[in-house]
Amino acid sequence: MSLLTPTAAVLRRNPLVASILEDLPGFKEAASVQAKASEMLAEVQREMNDAAKGIDTSSVIESGVVPDSWLADVGAKMLKKRIAQDKYNITTELRNDASAKLDMITFDAIPGLLDTLAARLAGLVGDLEALIPDLNGAKDPRQAIDLDSADVWRKIQGRADEYKLIRQAQAVLTSEGDQYLWGRNQAQYSEDPNASLAVISNIDEVWNRWDTQEARDGAPWPEDTTEFLVWAIRNGARFWLPSPDELAQAEADRKQAMRDEAARIVAEVRRDQNYLNGRYLHPFIADIVRNQVWV
Repeated sequence: MSLLTPTAAVLRRNPLVASILEDLPGFKEAASVQAKASEMLAEVQREMNDAAKGIDTSSVIESGVVPDSWLADVGAKMLKKRIAQDKYNITTELRNDASAKLDMITFDAIPGLLDTLAARLAGLVGDLEALIPDLNGAKDPRQAIDLDSADVWRKIQGRADEYKLIRQAQAVLTSEGDQYLWGRNQAQYSEDPNASLAVISNIDEVWNRWDTQEARDGAPWPEDTTEFLVWAIRNGARFWLPSPDELAQAEADRKQAMRDEAARIVAEVRRDQNYLNGRYLHPFIADIVRNQVWV
């Protein structure tokens, strides 16, 4: 559980994920106890600081008189210190137990979270597809004002905030899985988080150089999330939030499709040596073709 705690805590700080988790049995109760225990710890810490001031023996020595109540005062201070420490220990245990309960609920919910977030994403995209035609062709907020579609743009902007929360949650959820799988399907030469097979299932149709060195020149879409969503939907991007198995299958299907395309091109080149003139080949396909024909 200790290895999961950071991931679970990050997930719970995502407002969208938190709203989903709150509906799960026991989550609200554990969260309430955790919050109250944290408040109590701050109070108990102050008690411990007061009790830790210690017993003043120097003033007694300087006066030359040991009051009859001195031992009773000493005992009271030591008892107060011990009680404060005990209160701190048990309150810390309460907070930690509540945190562990939250972690367990979050951990158990992770498989379902992907499905829930995928459904949220599908609904969001459906809403955007219905809104975008009303932009009257606007590509950014300035154009939306000029084209009298600023209200529609603001609605899309609100959904873009939700989109970012979904993708942030996806990043955290996938961080617990096969990093090689997710890393292989993320653009290596671009820092754009949307340049990924795990974000756009037909990314090769939208940007056929996303996983090549040419991606350094930048994506064809805008950086702003709202503008990106408008551009992507207009250009036929198919958004999804795959499970690890779905992503692995998509990766395998993509590689096989490229092998099939390479085989087709090899056959064409053998019939016509000039077939490749002016044609772009993905590096993966180009390597296969080079190895099979002299080009």
